[in-house]
Amino acid sequence: MPLWILALGGVGIAAGAASLDHRVTRTRSERVARIDSSRGFRVDSDAASGVVLASSLGLRAGTTHAATGGIVGSGLRERGEVD
Repeated sequence: MPLWILALGGVGIAAGAASLDHRVTRTRSERVARIDSSRGFRVDSDAASGVVLASSLGLRAGTTHAATGGIVGSGLRERGEVD
């Protein structure tokens, strides 16, 4: 893959994160589940562990999807819907 395509993709991802990431983060941390610092650390460390495990098995995994899954799981746990 040409380097200019990778660079263009990186610029696009950075621009999207810089312009809209605060909205996504606010929605995930306030509307889906209340995330305090200890839950945020747990979600991040679990997401990283999941991505490392999936990568070691040869599976594709993204940290954003893993973190979102952790936040949803934390919200379900908070509401008592998951034991």
